[in-house]
Amino acid sequence: MSQGEMVRLVYQSNPQCTCDECQPSLYTRGACVARHLQIHQHAYHTQFHPVPRIVYGKHYEALHLARAAIAYFDRSELGLTSVQKEALDRLRRVFHSRCGLSGGDTVQDGYQLSDVLHMINHLFFFGALQAVIMWAQLIPNRLGQYQPATRTIKINSRAAIFGVGAAEQQRGKLATILHEAMHAFLRQLSCCACPTYYSDVDGAGGHGRAFQLLSTTLKKVTMKLLGTPLDPTGFRSFAYEGQYLPSVHDVETWQWSDGNRW
Repeated sequence: MSQGEMVRLVYQSNPQCTCDECQPSLYTRGACVARHLQIHQHAYHTQFHPVPRIVYGKHYEALHLARAAIAYFDRSELGLTSVQKEALDRLRRVFHSRCGLSGGDTVQDGYQLSDVLHMINHLFFFGALQAVIMWAQLIPNRLGQYQPATRTIKINSRAAIFGVGAAEQQRGKLATILHEAMHAFLRQLSCCACPTYYSDVDGAGGHGRAFQLLSTTLKKVTMKLLGTPLDPTGFRSFAYEGQYLPSVHDVETWQWSDGNRW
């Protein structure tokens, strides 16, 4: 199903939206049996405030976690923390390097996959990820994979799967690392006892509402910071693995409906 076809089907079917804006009662205290922690966004409105401390474990409601991360990285470059700026400078060097991310255990310029994940972690995810990353021989059509049980991110070592030419392959590999880091962030920190966990995190193969919010914003932010968007393939992932329709409000929030309604 194409993006336009899905959007038209969503408008025709008009399924009920269960997001925190349309159904706030599903997200209030008492809706979940677990006690959630809060990330206070005012704590990092300027570059002079420290990075908020994130408690590892499934303590956060997924949409609150996603919106807090967006508030953290979707700022002017001048407003980023010193940790974010350092990570951004290093990521730019990788992105614009001639050798880039080649297949194998290391990056030819001296960077390892773990270095790149470290940059992405501190630029976008508070430095909260606890994961290892490696090249792997995955099935031909799978770019990457996150394995929650071992907290391992695997990136397909076959360069050709990421596109034609060095520049396209470079973008594809970085976008895949970002994609799998989003999975790790949400899986590691989101409360799985929430009644909305399936629609917000686990549904569509892990490409639910929280993933789509992050994906939409990261595509815009990476365009601003790197000069070209790293597309975490939000729609394609949802369309491939989704087993339910998003709402009209969802597709408009995720900007799928732009030019695709009719």
